[in-house]
Amino acid sequence: MELNPRGITGLTRILMIVLYVGLGIAAVSSLMSLVHISSGQSILTDEWTAIVEGIKAIIVLVTYVVFGRWLWVTSRNLWDWQVDGLSYSPASGIYWYAVPVAALIMPYNAMRQIWNGSLGATGTYLNESNSTLRLWWAFWLTGNIIANLSVFVFRNDITSPGMALFIALVDIGLYWFASRIVSTIGTAQTQGLAGLENTFA
Repeated sequence: MELNPRGITGLTRILMIVLYVGLGIAAVSSLMSLVHISSGQSILTDEWTAIVEGIKAIIVLVTYVVFGRWLWVTSRNLWDWQVDGLSYSPASGIYWYAVPVAALIMPYNAMRQIWNGSLGATGTYLNESNSTLRLWWAFWLTGNIIANLSVFVFRNDITSPGMALFIALVDIGLYWFASRIVSTIGTAQTQGLAGLENTFA
């Protein structure tokens, strides 16, 4: 039996760093928005805001790539361990994010199974939820709704400091709860692999 062929420990560590960087950028963005609110200044007149937004866009892209890889690895590990009751393949846990309407619930369901399976649940218990998962998904959906409104309704003209602050706070919540999920699952799978190694040693 080949254990940990995809290196969950290192990948989790990298993803945690990316998430914490994103959290830091969101915190900086929220502070800058507060400054704009107190001064009555438009966010479009601040070149530092443009720099922060550029860095934020890069971090988001990196997060998507690393998070997608991490999702595939954690799900693949559960399938390798033959956890009973899994209904989402490693690939489906990723591509559901890109399917209209289904993206509102299917990725959450897949993450729920990864969480519970990593913590030792099987069967119907794989589909149980908790507050950490629900809050992560609430922030994810809120952020995506705002992004879609920005593109299709406001034509990217969401420039008020108040709205910028709200978006930054949503990002802070999203990065924080995502980091809790990644840390919990990564630790659980690492410990699970250690147990298997002792069993098959």
